Amino acid sequence: MITGLSPDLFSGQVSLVTGGTSGIGAATADLLAGLGAEVYALGLRPADARESARHKRVHVVE
Repeated sequence: MITGLSPDLFSGQVSLVTGGTSGIGAATADLLAGLGAEVYALGLRPADARESARHKRVHVVE
């Protein structure tokens, strides 16, 4: 988590992260979810992402 940002900074917001099933995209999806956003992640490996998503607010789209 980034110091100084409110955990509800993106509460009520929806984010779409392309490349969100691995690497930097997955980290971005987790960060946004940790800041309160409802996140939809798209990428080439959706099965892997479902297992590794750290937040219940990260939804992997096939």
